[in-house]
Amino acid sequence: MKTTQTALVLALLTSFSGLASAQDAPPPLPIDGADQAKESSLKPGVLPKDTSPAAKALWEQLTKATLVDGTPRQPVKSFRLQFDVRLQPDERTTNQLHVTYSFLAGVNYVRFALESGREALRGPDGDFSVTGEGEKVRLVGREWNSDRRQIDDAARISKNFVALTDPGRLRIARLSSTAKAPKGLPVKLAERAAGLTWIEVVSPDFHLHGSARVNNKKNRLFRALLGLNSKTHRIELAELSEVGSTGTAPILIGFEKYKPMDGFQIPQNLLFYELAPGSMPPVFRKTPTSDLYLLNDRGTLRANLEPADFRP
Repeated sequence: MKTTQTALVLALLTSFSGLASAQDAPPPLPIDGADQAKESSLKPGVLPKDTSPAAKALWEQLTKATLVDGTPRQPVKSFRLQFDVRLQPDERTTNQLHVTYSFLAGVNYVRFALESGREALRGPDGDFSVTGEGEKVRLVGREWNSDRRQIDDAARISKNFVALTDPGRLRIARLSSTAKAPKGLPVKLAERAAGLTWIEVVSPDFHLHGSARVNNKKNRLFRALLGLNSKTHRIELAELSEVGSTGTAPILIGFEKYKPMDGFQIPQNLLFYELAPGSMPPVFRKTPTSDLYLLNDRGTLRANLEPADFRP
């Protein structure tokens, strides 16, 4: 059986991956058929030919701001990061825990561990759970569907983190500098959003959780509304949503306290806001569902991990 800590980290994974019921999702976003057709030919870091000069200039400011001055851009191939996490599934409940994430990009192998020693992982041998005593359980069969889903979510978390850490390597189907702040923001976040410069990027390189029907759809595209600080050009708020789908719900992310790590400027504090349950029209909660504080003296974006590191 899962421990309380395990249940808490699963709640974290759910909130970060944007899991919500279809009835809580916003109206479908418009989708351009040409965008779907272009998805297979998109190249990392290459802007669409029809990108406006204003959007290109803003994007260059953002991608430059993600790097430590004078550092050449090198892709994040694997990372190992530790977070102190505060979960607030509702207004009256708060839980805290410590989680270590490891991720190998490309193959999307992922491993997350709690202080108790309990782990869940996906690697070349499949999906596993490992108890604090070292007992290994292969997650095969219907009874482990929920556990495998949580590992799916962990992989999505990691991919989104890499995409927002190094946006200069995104495959981009559309880029616009005429974007506006997301709708449905609580008052304090709306006031903050009003002072930001907004840019819209449509890319296949973000991931949100949805129904089985949505997950099986090819050429999924995601819209990221990025609110940039006018002085630093770094992301302060971001809304991720799926283009043309009501099967996924958006997730709102706050970025605070940027610190240098391995050539990148990354936020030390990440705040995740879900939609308020049953709200119509959909609005985001006033308080974050989860609050992640990165222990940047205990992590690296250059972990040099190999597939063998994701075996139980």
